Amino acid sequence: MLTGILKNIHIFIIGWTIYAVYESYIAHVADFEKRKSDISGRKIILKKMQKEREQLNSYFADVEVAKKRIVVVASEIQKLQQQLPAKISDTENLDLLARTAKATNIKDVYLSPGKEELRGFYFAKKYTYKATATYLQFLIFFEKLAAEERILNVNSVKLVKKDDKQRGRFRVIDGVIEIEAYRYNANYKENSQLLKTEKK
Repeated sequence: MLTGILKNIHIFIIGWTIYAVYESYIAHVADFEKRKSDISGRKIILKKMQKEREQLNSYFADVEVAKKRIVVVASEIQKLQQQLPAKISDTENLDLLARTAKATNIKDVYLSPGKEELRGFYFAKKYTYKATATYLQFLIFFEKLAAEERILNVNSVKLVKKDDKQRGRFRVIDGVIEIEAYRYNANYKENSQLLKTEKK
């Protein structure tokens, strides 16, 4: 019997070898599939990262363009600042409004200065202007103000018909007008604001 086993031992060895090779092959295939799956996953991550990098590059390019625009705007603001007076003179502004009213033949003029208000690179001061005149006189008054070198802004206009009986073809109305005058803020620097934004 031992002789029979020894005779057929080569079959047993071949069978064992085939089984070992098959097990090794199965393990190799499983490892290969796992590595293949890892590569696919890494390719997806790599594509995602490349897309993110492209988006970041595009974002930084847009930021550079925006920074250049901001520098241009800052330069324009500084030019505009220089056009504004260094101080607001109530005497000069009230005198200007009174002279303009007189030149337009507007009567019953009442002028009242308000408080100065900080608005970033400039200060604004409101003046309340009350008067009685015709609609046409008010229009001429606004035209004369617009022709002045000094920057004045008409914020609001309220015109109300007078109730009393009037003679003449032009109806007289009461007007309440809010006018603003400006001066630049010497402590404001637009470039410093840009630097603060860039740091953020």
